[in-house]
Amino acid sequence: MDQILSSLSEYPVARPQSVRRTRRLARPLRTFAAVAAASGALALLVASEPHGGAVRGDLKAAAARLRDMPPNAAGANVASALAREFPDQSATIDPTGFPASVSVTLHALDRASCAAALRTARRIEGRVVVQLETYRSSADCTDRNEMTWRLMP
Repeated sequence: MDQILSSLSEYPVARPQSVRRTRRLARPLRTFAAVAAASGALALLVASEPHGGAVRGDLKAAAARLRDMPPNAAGANVASALAREFPDQSATIDPTGFPASVSVTLHALDRASCAAALRTARRIEGRVVVQLETYRSSADCTDRNEMTWRLMP
């Protein structure tokens, strides 16, 4: 038996074509798996971020909608139009000062979201100015925050 095995080792064995094909496919599959893992990790990172940036985006969208409102719009219409800009937030819209200003209060923001909103949305300049009230620093943030911004056309 040993003689047979030793005689076989003298002859090179040709690899079947399927093995070569598998090797050619292995590299792109590994690359695809790495890209998929990186994309998943990035999505998880974005999902776990505090939504202070989203607050800024929502406030900018509300400011743009307020800019387009006619000055004689009814308060209920102003409130319902602006409320649509905060789909993922618990928000209260107070249009009593319209057309000079409208207050938007976001409820139950966690500490990280409060601090992120302070960094990104304390004041937004434009045709409608958005100004945060009462919160001066991240030390003012607690576990549950009620943050109010004044939108001034």
